[in-house]
Amino acid sequence: MLEPLSEPIRRLLFELRLCSLRDLRRCRRLVRAMTHDLPAFDSVWLDALVQIGRLTPDQARILESRDPAAIRIGPCVAVKPIGGGSFGRTLLARPAEGGELCVIKQLNASDRLTAETVERLEEFIDAVRGFDHPALVAPKSCFRVDHQIVLVSRYVAGPHLGELVVRRGRFPAAVAWEIGRQLAEGLDRLAQRGLTHGDIRAANVRLTLAGAAVLVDAGIRQALDPVLTMHSGLAPERYDGVAPELIGVGGQPCVATDAYALGCLLWQLLAGRPPFPGGDPLIKLAAHQTRTIDDVRRWAPDTPDLLARGIARMTSRKPADRPQRFSELLEYWGPPSRAGRRRLAQFRRRFDAPARSVSERRSLSAPTRWLFVAATLFAVSGGIATLVHEGARNVALAWASGISQKLRQSESIESAGVERRAHNPGASAAADSDEALSLLPLPQPDRHGNINLESAGPYRASDINVVGELTIAGGEAASATIIVDDQPFKLCAETVRMKNVRIVTSSRAARRAVDLRALVRIESQGLMVERCVFDSGDSRDKTHDSFPPGFAPPTGPALIAWKLLDTADQRGGTGMIRDSLLFGDGPAVYLAHAVRQLTCDNVLKSGPGPLVQLAAAPAAKSKTVLKLSHSTTRAAGAIIRWVVPGEEALKSGSPARLRGSIMIEASDCVFDVASPRAALVELAGTGSEPRPEWLQAVQMTGEGSVTRPSVETAAWVSTADGRLTPLEGTALSLEGLVAGDFHFTGASATRVVDCEVHDSETPRRSPHPPGIRAGESPR
Repeated sequence: MLEPLSEPIRRLLFELRLCSLRDLRRCRRLVRAMTHDLPAFDSVWLDALVQIGRLTPDQARILESRDPAAIRIGPCVAVKPIGGGSFGRTLLARPAEGGELCVIKQLNASDRLTAETVERLEEFIDAVRGFDHPALVAPKSCFRVDHQIVLVSRYVAGPHLGELVVRRGRFPAAVAWEIGRQLAEGLDRLAQRGLTHGDIRAANVRLTLAGAAVLVDAGIRQALDPVLTMHSGLAPERYDGVAPELIGVGGQPCVATDAYALGCLLWQLLAGRPPFPGGDPLIKLAAHQTRTIDDVRRWAPDTPDLLARGIARMTSRKPADRPQRFSELLEYWGPPSRAGRRRLAQFRRRFDAPARSVSERRSLSAPTRWLFVAATLFAVSGGIATLVHEGARNVALAWASGISQKLRQSESIESAGVERRAHNPGASAAADSDEALSLLPLPQPDRHGNINLESAGPYRASDINVVGELTIAGGEAASATIIVDDQPFKLCAETVRMKNVRIVTSSRAARRAVDLRALVRIESQGLMVERCVFDSGDSRDKTHDSFPPGFAPPTGPALIAWKLLDTADQRGGTGMIRDSLLFGDGPAVYLAHAVRQLTCDNVLKSGPGPLVQLAAAPAAKSKTVLKLSHSTTRAAGAIIRWVVPGEEALKSGSPARLRGSIMIEASDCVFDVASPRAALVELAGTGSEPRPEWLQAVQMTGEGSVTRPSVETAAWVSTADGRLTPLEGTALSLEGLVAGDFHFTGASATRVVDCEVHDSETPRRSPHPPGIRAGESPR
């Protein structure tokens, strides 16, 4: 005989309308199948009710616990948890008497849940009673259950924007704009009652299938935490939209503080990250108080000017510069519209369908398209009866064969054109046009930020901006070539990765001597380069001997120009270049900011420019580390050229307070520095010589590394005329580097196999020669 459900659980289920007697009858067959000859415990019956959809797994878990009555929370019945935090948890629930789903917040007793806190919550609920707007949800009731305070709010079905940003990245500008309009309208209605929301952030905005953006939890946070500090114990993302005047100074929430938070939210949707990312609340709060939020167009260049200007005004650090009424914002942007809701609904539905795989397809030429059109018209007009005829089949096959031949001829002409241009550097303007036509468009990144270059190219360089990581990878067997013309190849992402790629200047740019400042310009917090070649095409026929002694050769374009997105981010500024070749007159790496660390492993730099040029001083008490391993500079400039601040920049303080230090850690490297036109370490500036403190800030170790005996240890380079003045080497901390004669395998400075050292007169602990390992480098 089947053992029934226990009477207390049975009575509780009926009382809370969680199931009926008919539901229990439906479960008998499932229970019998699960128990066989074993006793039917309550847990088996509850599992059966879950399987038929009468209970949620969370409800079943509560009912089989020691306190099954905990499923009742005041007049509501818990359905499932949907959130939580330091104050308590958030549950999806429904009234015990039946009705629509609702959301309840259980606030646990704590030192901060005082009588004053409860009074503030009750006052807000009284003030908002009767408020109804589709874009805003406020608590509608508050009651005490044991030692907890429970708030009840309307339930909004749909994911929150924080989840969607993680899944998608940057929102389209039109979508973010409509979200801003809808929320501004709801906040304006709330402000008409003299109330503010106080907790506008991505996790508090739900997006429904109908295209409505709904801001939830109005008034709750400001009641719980009227004064916000880093000791509030909140998650880091809760500080993403805190207005500066609210931080620890007793400022009161108002329309201006809500406008600041809404501006930060829209900025995050457009850029795919908050204005001040990171996991440290103290750094976030300090950034909101001391720094100006970037123009969103720096991170999302396609943002309309009207939207960007509105966000810039909302995120001003000065409250008086922000909108004082949300109706001002609606007058500036316009009210929400049906078209906007349809756009949001369409955007929302994309997250319910699997992502489609989008592949790049080469567009067909006009003659080829006409051939396809003619073939299609022939097939349709002829019909089945005509195609049965042998002649018709022959005509169709002949046309298909002609189309295929034309495509093959187009591909062969394209590849042959690239081959001819490689052997004909003196081509005319017609060759320039042919070269431009032969270049393939660079594919756009996929949703993960990846660009996979399946063919060798060549590809035309184009600007790329992504949120998160950007990876550009060529094939393992043959690297992909990217051609740079008269503008740098610009990349902007949180982290930039390049692998198996050759980046070179076009023949047109080389012939016309285009004033290119950099081959690749990167804005990122992290950089990773592996098995890549960078060639600016200007060092093939030049040597240091063509310039007078005592003068540094003119600097060509930087091969890699790297600028940090956020200099205040203490985790950023780490770069790695491995198994790569860099040819050109300019610096191999130009650092616009003092990064934390740059590592070069098995790297060859050929050409008069320095290996690294640093254009900024490290911050006080910080250090920029340059790690070099098995790297070679040949017929090259300094290991590092540091452009130090001028006297004007030093008037406000001492050099020791304005700069940090630079550490060069070299192991098993070869430095073929062409002295007297270059030195190992160079300081550059506008004056006649640097302050002694600047050179003392540089330290270098060179275990297993070699350089020429005649090399100058340190020198000052005048940026006015290029004059190079040797400096007293004792001011530079230099250990482990050995000076002695060595010989390269071959005479060419651009063939990697010729740049290995085969004979060195310096003593070494390792049996292997120093410098680059040609076998691991790209060819």
